[in-house]
Amino acid sequence: MAFSKFLDAKRQDCKALVAELRKDFAYVSVLGVDIKTTVIRVDRNTSSIGPGFDTECGFVVKMHNGTVFFEYSLDDIAGSMTELAAQISDAFRLSAALTDLAVGKAHLADEPLVQSFARPNDFENYTEAQLLDFCKEQCEALLSKSEYLLNAMVNLQQMEVSKLFVSENRELTQNYAWVNGILVAIYRENDKVVQAYESAN
Repeated sequence: MAFSKFLDAKRQDCKALVAELRKDFAYVSVLGVDIKTTVIRVDRNTSSIGPGFDTECGFVVKMHNGTVFFEYSLDDIAGSMTELAAQISDAFRLSAALTDLAVGKAHLADEPLVQSFARPNDFENYTEAQLLDFCKEQCEALLSKSEYLLNAMVNLQQMEVSKLFVSENRELTQNYAWVNGILVAIYRENDKVVQAYESAN
């Protein structure tokens, strides 16, 4: 798994947006997130492969004017950065009645730092078809444990995370992945239906 191509393509736009917003704010940062999740689910009768609930992609712009913090979220950073910066700045025009009530001032540190973190994984070694077959095998093995088992469910969720952080003096990236597996057994015991599960990351 490599760092998100989408975020990588937005790197210069993020820097340009920060530079434009710094004309109005003492501190500006942009956090971009691209999370892809795939869930493989198998039970006695069905199987499926689809995106997980944790799938998300977008940006959060954080600004500070010396006394007040502002945050602005958006799905994409595109088009004219001058126009986008003006749109964001206009959304946070405070009246004198509010600014006059501000207490104290704060300075946010933004020392120069360029750093990348990447945790290797072996996702590329397994196709979705192979993982689906594995889940089916685990489901069949679980069902074979007892005649009292009514159903068994096997869930395998893959998550790939890429993050890009840009401020005036910083550029940070993260790229990592994890897998969560869940086994669920549903069985009948003394005329009661009982569900038990086991989870592992």
